[in-house]
Amino acid sequence: MTQERLDILNLLVTIGPKTINQLAEEEGVSAPAITRTIKGLEKLGYVIKSRSKTDQRVVFVAPTRKSQQVIESLRLQQQKYIDELLRGVSEDDLGLLSEQIGKII
Repeated sequence: MTQERLDILNLLVTIGPKTINQLAEEEGVSAPAITRTIKGLEKLGYVIKSRSKTDQRVVFVAPTRKSQQVIESLRLQQQKYIDELLRGVSEDDLGLLSEQIGKII
């Protein structure tokens, strides 16, 4: 799966359903480009689309259980990797690292 698709799934799983236009704006791409990506994700069972009840022109995209499982698995892998990187680092050094990251962010 591409990073673009993972970014979209992560956004949907984290924040919830979004419109096509909201996703396009968030990802910094055109609505037609995001529509193509969403169609691919829909075919693979990662998202579902539904029309707004108040405005049939508006299409919402929501994550499926399958996409939630993928994102949760990736988060667990990332946490495991971070834990491995930091294994053996002292509490004092972790405190300094956290302080420096806080300054950067």
